[in-house]
Amino acid sequence: MNRPLRVLFVCSGNICRSAMAEYLLRNIVEQEASGEIEVASAGTETMGGSGALAVTVTVMEELGIDITPHRSQAVTRKLLEKFDIVLGMTREHFDDVNYRAPDSVDVSVLGSWPEPPSSREHDIDDPFGQNMNRYRLYRDRIATEINRIFPMLRERAKSIRSE
Repeated sequence: MNRPLRVLFVCSGNICRSAMAEYLLRNIVEQEASGEIEVASAGTETMGGSGALAVTVTVMEELGIDITPHRSQAVTRKLLEKFDIVLGMTREHFDDVNYRAPDSVDVSVLGSWPEPPSSREHDIDDPFGQNMNRYRLYRDRIATEINRIFPMLRERAKSIRSE
């Protein structure tokens, strides 16, 4: 088949958490797995077209990652059909996406993947409206999870490419 693994991150507005996850994973993919994995993000409560929040841009710039090109997009069934793995930030995102996604899509929460979420302990809460230190805290938690799952994503990508 020789196609990339397609990963979608989902949060509510697609201007904080899922955008950070997308760009954090993109940064790793560009360095270590170019062409093997495609990454995007979307929101369950957005009409789309918004840029990342200024505070989101700032905390990502602290890591040397430019997120200014980001534009939010809404989660739709048509969008979900394009992805192999969809990872929400909370159990609510999982429930929303799992209800709409085709059976072929692996849906979970970032903090529990590859397992489905069994509780809310893996949720990454929304920093919207909180101070910059909270955004840094969530950014770092998302980064930790991205680093945890990257080797598994890379293996999954290799298996898709060899089908």
